[in-house]
Amino acid sequence: MRQQSERLEKRDRVIYDNPKFVIVFAVFLNFLWGASLPLIKLCYKLFQINGSEFFTQIFFAGMLLSTTGTLVLLVSFYRGAPFLPKSSGELAQLLKLSLLMSISQYILLYIGSALASGIEASILSSSGAFVGIIFSGFVFKDDPFTIRKLLGCLLGLASVVLLNIAEITSGVLTLSVIGGLLIILSQSMGVLGAIYLKYISQGRDALWLCGWQTLIGGVSLCAAGSLGGGGLDASHNLEGFKSFVLLAFCASLAAIISTQLYKYVDISKVVIFNFLLPIFGSLASAMLLGESLASFALLVSLSFTCVGVFLVTKDDAKTKKKDRAA
Repeated sequence: MRQQSERLEKRDRVIYDNPKFVIVFAVFLNFLWGASLPLIKLCYKLFQINGSEFFTQIFFAGMLLSTTGTLVLLVSFYRGAPFLPKSSGELAQLLKLSLLMSISQYILLYIGSALASGIEASILSSSGAFVGIIFSGFVFKDDPFTIRKLLGCLLGLASVVLLNIAEITSGVLTLSVIGGLLIILSQSMGVLGAIYLKYISQGRDALWLCGWQTLIGGVSLCAAGSLGGGGLDASHNLEGFKSFVLLAFCASLAAIISTQLYKYVDISKVVIFNFLLPIFGSLASAMLLGESLASFALLVSLSFTCVGVFLVTKDDAKTKKKDRAA
């Protein structure tokens, strides 16, 4: 089994050591996450889930995570991963990972989003890039926090604010302090989970870890939602089922790509692309939900994000060149 894992790791590392592939994967990842946002709204509409039905939303998230975890596990089994954890230690690691990346992150995000407005959630969700780059700088010596990375984050945040400038100037922004803090905490949990995944995935199939932690989180959220009275009425709802299948496919593909990126690439080089998420979300909402699109603001916002990404990735490239020269 260990030889199988080493062979897979060697093959995967060839792909993710290529900076061009990393950029393509990171951009596509945020496209998938961006497309998932309007798909979730569409599923809510088709399954008649109101914004105030918190436990039904948690149950829906649990169903999505359970389906995603199952699909990712199937991929890992195809790659030769074992079926069950081999020891109580592995099970404990999976539970810790699931608590960070699935259970805590989703519950905090849903409560925070309910207390804050949509525009606030959009802006504060980008805090994951800040948190990821700062945390990674403390944990990993080969991924230090620098002025370039700070400037890149600030430009990325400016792009999110600019994309929503109309709502901000119209007075929609009425920040709920508790909701905002919960969203930031949610993003922090996700980043800590990514760092922990990077740490425990050495010599293992990261997709196996991702599949199990996602499935555990999904079952836990389904149980919590059910205990709170949440549930879905999927009877005679073919359109809702189709939308859910498409959403689960996007979520599974995003989980596979993000897991591999977290394992093989510096965390800062991955999370900086998260500033693209609101941009792709706006584009996907315009295409799938017919929402209006502020093209000029989108173009400038995208430009800011690209410059921010360049500052972060350029800094990493220079650092690695110096390390090789030394």
